[in-house]
Amino acid sequence: MKKILCTLTSLSLIVLFASYEREVEINFYDSDYRNGLWISSDKGDTMDFVNNSNLIMKGDFSGYEEYIYQIEGGVLYMEIQDLSPKGSHSILMVEKNKVVLGNMWVTNGFVDKSRTFFKLD
Repeated sequence: MKKILCTLTSLSLIVLFASYEREVEINFYDSDYRNGLWISSDKGDTMDFVNNSNLIMKGDFSGYEEYIYQIEGGVLYMEIQDLSPKGSHSILMVEKNKVVLGNMWVTNGFVDKSRTFFKLD
């Protein structure tokens, strides 16, 4: 009887762990989740991460621009291929489907230059 109970318990645990689906959490640092459309909190601009190195920015402040990007040490580097030096944007906060990027536009120094983006599913 003890062997049967032990066997049934073991089988139940195997079925439980096999059917367990871990919750998928969007994380800006993970390229699989970063790829896709991110929209600014005021819905004025979008960043479309096409793949692990190409990004399209569209919107009120950015117009339409295609960039090559990379992320290193908490900084998003973006450049228009063969036309511009790399722009650097500090990744100020990452929280599930939300990212706050610094230095997103030129200002007079008295305005917060950060921009918050949310991942669209």
